Amino acid sequence: MRRRLIADDPEAGYVAVLVALCLPLFIGLCALAIDVAMWYVDGAKAQKAADAAALAGAVYLPSQTQTARSVALDLVGRNGFAVGDGTSVNVNEDESPTRLRVTVSTKVHNTFGGFLGHPTTVITRTAVADFAGPVEMGSPCNVLGNEAMETSRIGSSRCAGQSGVYWLNISGTDVNKVRGDAYASGYCTAPQTTGGTIDGCSSVPGRGIWGEPTNNTDYNQNVEDGANLGYLFSVHVARPVSRLRIQAFDLAWAPVGTRSPDPGSTINWSNCESTMLDGAAALPPTPEVPDPATRYAPGAGPFCTGDSQEVDPQGDGTSSVVTTVRVYNPSPSTSEPLAGGLACAPVVLPGWDASTNLADALNPANPAYDPLLANNFRRWSDLCPTFTAPKVGDYVVRITTTGGTGQNRFALRADTGDSSSNANVSVAALGRESLYNSVAAGTTDFYLARLTSGAAGHLLTVGFFDLADAEAPVEVTLLQPDSDVPFATCTSAPEAGATGQGPLAGCTVVATKATNGGLWQVVDVPIDTAYRCSDDRDPAACWVRVRLTTPAAQQDTTTWRAELEGDPVRLVE
Repeated sequence: MRRRLIADDPEAGYVAVLVALCLPLFIGLCALAIDVAMWYVDGAKAQKAADAAALAGAVYLPSQTQTARSVALDLVGRNGFAVGDGTSVNVNEDESPTRLRVTVSTKVHNTFGGFLGHPTTVITRTAVADFAGPVEMGSPCNVLGNEAMETSRIGSSRCAGQSGVYWLNISGTDVNKVRGDAYASGYCTAPQTTGGTIDGCSSVPGRGIWGEPTNNTDYNQNVEDGANLGYLFSVHVARPVSRLRIQAFDLAWAPVGTRSPDPGSTINWSNCESTMLDGAAALPPTPEVPDPATRYAPGAGPFCTGDSQEVDPQGDGTSSVVTTVRVYNPSPSTSEPLAGGLACAPVVLPGWDASTNLADALNPANPAYDPLLANNFRRWSDLCPTFTAPKVGDYVVRITTTGGTGQNRFALRADTGDSSSNANVSVAALGRESLYNSVAAGTTDFYLARLTSGAAGHLLTVGFFDLADAEAPVEVTLLQPDSDVPFATCTSAPEAGATGQGPLAGCTVVATKATNGGLWQVVDVPIDTAYRCSDDRDPAACWVRVRLTTPAAQQDTTTWRAELEGDPVRLVE
């Protein structure tokens, strides 16, 4: 009976035909679903490879494009997408030289799609990474510090007007932090004002054991090889040059001074007129020092860096400042600037022994002659043998001190031997610097920090320590890159970690001895997401300047820092 009913059903044949017609479609859809799942899996793998490659390669931009490309290609290959056999990889700069675009295309073999005439499918994934490198500070040129001596060596016209304005500074470890060096001074004692405080100190007043370096809590930040990190400077080679000399001016400590440290002292270092230097100007010329009459002349001339010595309570004892210089090869990682290893043996400069007359120590005919001091005092000296065909990238100069109760002032220079080629190299502080400023009444501009296109969307944080030692106030204004126009939006805090005080009119802070002595002042500047540097490959372009305005001339030791908040390298697409 049942067979008869089915046979008599008029729709039975239609269902059979429908099933017969749709079965291949159902099988195809199932096959497609399996292949799509494989596309998704392989696409995710390709995206991860592109992301990793873009992030790894972008950190070499904007100056090392070829390295960025080779690193990205290598990382894509190590993630399973080597070029060839159906896989192609394109690595290019994106809309700005700080952005790297990596596109991975790979051919996926379909498990079932071949039955439908589609044996392979090409999967393409793209990643774009943007890089905001360590903030360079202080100079767009091949000289960092006073260059009144040899202006013809300056590689960029942007440095015009900086001559004679400031020297770099590093303190001995046995100096009170309130003297202006926030990172190299070892301890804290008498504050700037009665009843005042000093930022970043474990106890004020009083320092426990004299010379104990732990009272300045900033002192041992980022310790490397058992010593204080000191200050790092980048010698940036933007384009190939035939040779490179990395030099320092007057890096050996010899306190001919900026003032007398103590009215009762038997050694009077006042306004660079040390009696210990008497007679040096009359020394006969030598091939190394052809101009002793001007180089060793007393007074605050262009060759006097203003090295000084402090006495209690500003300095512990009378020991010499021992200065050590280490030069490092370009690092494969911008986050680890010292990873390139030493480029040459460290240079150790013991400083001047005050028991010896300084003029005698500089006289080759005198038994007390000190060739190491004479080779550095008021002279440019090499920190490494000359580099032939140096690498494009950043050689790092690290300067530290041990012991010492004074301030050591100096300058740095990268010299190619050709003034036109000097435009291809630059010297800048990395993230922080201590300066000895010589500011005239009126307005003076300093190069503060360079913002590449990678700074877009970040927060620029600027800190200055112990600004305005003099009684006269100083207006501090931050100017937009390559402009005389202040930033439109700034907020400020009186010290690190304090709550912001709201917008600053004209991005200007007024600093005085009473309000800023021994204290950090922090200014935050949001950088617009649409910001682009005019030329990321030109080390002289895109500098934020700080404008100081004061009614009276000032000589002051200060410390500055600048950093970009947020991840330095990030995916933007």
